[in-house]
Amino acid sequence: MLAFDVIMTISFSIAIILGSLTFYHIKNADKISSVAHNLQWKLFIAVCAQTFVPTLFVYIPYFFIINFPFFGIPLYYVDDAWMRMTACFPAWDAVIIILLISDYRNGLVSLFRKKKTVQTEVTWKAVSSIAPSTINSSAVVEDLPRPH
Repeated sequence: MLAFDVIMTISFSIAIILGSLTFYHIKNADKISSVAHNLQWKLFIAVCAQTFVPTLFVYIPYFFIINFPFFGIPLYYVDDAWMRMTACFPAWDAVIIILLISDYRNGLVSLFRKKKTVQTEVTWKAVSSIAPSTINSSAVVEDLPRPH
């Protein structure tokens, strides 16, 4: 029990220190473009959410399951519920990323949308001629007549 508590404390301490350093360096980054800066913030928020999910679904339940009996606190049926929460953790981890990263969210939404098809009828004719000293090229676009 003590080993688990020590491991959990060390891992949380490392996560908090590295998260704080990442926050500091992203906030003070001045040699990257605004697009890259915004992407870094989005990814940082997603990583923080991915850290919160296992904390909620794995670490906290196991902390109570391991420590409550040591102090004589009855668990009743809470341990069964917490086992189910732990089993749900991988699914929630994926849901968090899909909701927070817009590319994944848009991809998921596009799977369920009806696609619009647009018909265009355009033909291209390209004519080029090469002279000894110059190169001339031109392109002509013609719309085909549409049947009425």
